[in-house]
Amino acid sequence: MTTKREATGNHLLETALRLFRRKGFDRTTMRDIAEEAGLSVGATYYHFRSKEDLVLAFYRWTQDEHERLLRERLPGLAEPADRVRVALRSKLELVEKSRPFLGALFRFTGEPEHPLSVFGPQTREIRQRAIATFAFALEGSGLTGEAARLAETALWALHLALILHAVHDASPGMQKTYALADAAATIVGRMALLAQSPTAAPVVAWLVEALAVIGQPVETVKAPGRRKRRRQP
Repeated sequence: MTTKREATGNHLLETALRLFRRKGFDRTTMRDIAEEAGLSVGATYYHFRSKEDLVLAFYRWTQDEHERLLRERLPGLAEPADRVRVALRSKLELVEKSRPFLGALFRFTGEPEHPLSVFGPQTREIRQRAIATFAFALEGSGLTGEAARLAETALWALHLALILHAVHDASPGMQKTYALADAAATIVGRMALLAQSPTAAPVVAWLVEALAVIGQPVETVKAPGRRKRRRQP
């Protein structure tokens, strides 16, 4: 049963998303959200300390829904390309209505310490859950160990690129973005087969090391494959 506090929080989130879509993230204020929701500014701040907190709640809701959809849609699908296609399309469906303000949020990607950066510490838990979701989509692909870790992280990065493309996609119903997602799923399926080859192991290992920095705190990141040069005698 939903508590009164949860119901009020959901109402505020729905109100904020409606305003973000209509006015944009930057032009919407907490006072606007309070007035639209029919609540006092103090009550609004009691539930969410800032617009950034509301966006983080949106990120979590989107991840929750993505997991739910994949639990419904993936059982029965055996081919990796089909499973990846469903995973990518499902995520695009969830963010389609929010494209008007998502573009404003992408500018924080290059600011790792910003609370809304997809590479930042405050989004780490959501990021890890998202990567695990793509790992679920890759089940049955035959990938194991380092190859599996590489594929799930690369797929997470790919889905971010697709969302960015969707933000600027003027085609009806995001047809171009969905077509790109389908093509990417086919490529991922074929690369999964290639990655299982023993001859691909060194390349896969290096790529895993390179992509591993995504989940690490900034201060611990080291460049992959970099070795100290020996001094000439």
